[in-house]
Amino acid sequence: SSDKLTYELVESANGVNPQPHKALGSIQSNDSIDRVKNDVLNNNLGYQIIGRSTENRPIDVVFIGNKANPILKIFIVAAQHGDERGSRRSAEVIISHLTKTTELNDICVAVLSNANPDASHRKKRKTSSTDMNRDHLRLSSVENQMLHSFIQSWKPQVIIDLHNYPPSRRFLEKSNHAFYHDVLIDRPTNPNGTNWFDDIQLNQLIQQVQSDLSEFSYECERYALIYPSGRVRHSTDDIVDLRNFMSVRHNILTILVEGKEPLQGTNYDLQIQRTVSAQSLAVLSIIKWLAQHKSLLKSSGVSQFNKGDRYSICHKYVKSEIPLSMKFLNTISNKVELLSLHNYYNSLKATKYVRIPNAYGVPSSFRDIIDLLHAHGFRSYKAIASELYKIEEYLILSFESTIKNSPRPPSDVRIISFQDKRRLDNYEIFPTEQEGGHSLLLLMEPQSEYGLCRYENLGLKLDPGIHFPILRITDEGLKNGGNELS
Repeated sequence: SSDKLTYELVESANGVNPQPHKALGSIQSNDSIDRVKNDVLNNNLGYQIIGRSTENRPIDVVFIGNKANPILKIFIVAAQHGDERGSRRSAEVIISHLTKTTELNDICVAVLSNANPDASHRKKRKTSSTDMNRDHLRLSSVENQMLHSFIQSWKPQVIIDLHNYPPSRRFLEKSNHAFYHDVLIDRPTNPNGTNWFDDIQLNQLIQQVQSDLSEFSYECERYALIYPSGRVRHSTDDIVDLRNFMSVRHNILTILVEGKEPLQGTNYDLQIQRTVSAQSLAVLSIIKWLAQHKSLLKSSGVSQFNKGDRYSICHKYVKSEIPLSMKFLNTISNKVELLSLHNYYNSLKATKYVRIPNAYGVPSSFRDIIDLLHAHGFRSYKAIASELYKIEEYLILSFESTIKNSPRPPSDVRIISFQDKRRLDNYEIFPTEQEGGHSLLLLMEPQSEYGLCRYENLGLKLDPGIHFPILRITDEGLKNGGNELS
């Protein structure tokens, strides 16, 4: 039926499994960051332990290039998931290659090759119930707290987030297909993030990567997620992952680079060597593209959101009239086949807007929320004692609970808003006119599908008939009043 993804065979080709190429040389599996540290120090480059993991393992970053006065800062993060060994090895290959180049005249590249050392030590995706790449909003893990602190202090314009992806999907298995691309790439997809880097820019980037990889018969395409039902879309618009959160909160272009895990039944060592080589080359190609487009990155730093603007806090996926054409491996014939995927949702449409207020007021008793916002780099003030401020308060009428594997805010939240004047002596004030202040709306609004209401331990649980504790502040005079916190 039209609601199901159907296949249309367009063409097929041979040559799916060329041998891996050691285009960058290689780092053997027993090499470690210790060897790289020595190289870095000997070459007068940079090395920093930015923190320690839960089990006291170092979280260390290597700096390569112009550290003193770079025009462009690029931060490469690998192995947020400890079982993705390929991404970790790709980062080490990139370090090894970049320490031997002299082409980074006005660029500094920082590489964190093992973001989750405890999970990597156990060869597990995670060491607790917390998935590191679903924790960038809540910051419950020590590792993410260290990572965010470093990003806020070093201020890269670009982050490249390395992962590995499994080529098998339940829906594809029905027709004996699997992903075969060595590398899949995606951009931030939340509409409130770095939307100056749109599909046009992404396609230009992917085309360069494809061109650079074609010499070695490696394949690259845009990341696509295929559900068991057959629905197809690109990366999530939620802001709990590194890619979207850094885009929305800090206006940092964060590019996802996924290297293919070996397909079950193939030679693991041979295939992972191929993936590491392809993923490393793809990252170097991206760095080259970024170096050629520094002016674009430099002009993108100004926020496009202002107080009083309409701001979208809910979205829905829109089905494309044109199917997604993408190549896949036929696991029976071992040929590459171009398929048309019809149940393709390629864009997002805003379904709920709110106006950007002057500020938000958080009750001083909600210490966990205040501390979390400070950890995300938001500034706050104490209100002037005895002053009356114009506020807007919400009364919660009803909502629909959201049941998913990971926490999501309630949906279809219905509210009534009241305007009032009130003393705010016992409130912490977070102005929206600060760097990335627009993202406060995604976190604070009870109707936001991205908000902090998803975390019950923060005390923002919604109940019909309650007054939402966080206030919208519309007082114009607040901008110049109050006492800033340290």
